[in-house]
Amino acid sequence: MVTCDPPKPGLYEALDPRLAVEVLSKSNTGMAWERKLKEYRRHEKLRYILLVDSEVAVVTILERTKTGWDLSDVESLLDVVELPKIKCRLPLAVIYANTGIDDLPRADNAYDT
Repeated sequence: MVTCDPPKPGLYEALDPRLAVEVLSKSNTGMAWERKLKEYRRHEKLRYILLVDSEVAVVTILERTKTGWDLSDVESLLDVVELPKIKCRLPLAVIYANTGIDDLPRADNAYDT
């Protein structure tokens, strides 16, 4: 989570987040995941949600727009996740450094059941 809030001892939720990042795995999918995304979206100042695949080098970007949320994928270790609304650039090679994940094309969604 990236926030502009000063730290608040004992508080486990950012009140003013700008970016939320989740690492996707087989163990955190399903209805609970949908509720979590809905909760993130209720934060008015949240600009981005990043979903980082734990098995292949793919990051899904959900970006808040004036009319809702746009979705895009970054699928190569040579690419960069661009987050201009918070003045941030995240190279996929940095996100996946030391994970052992190669730059593989995404096959079928491994998380669909």
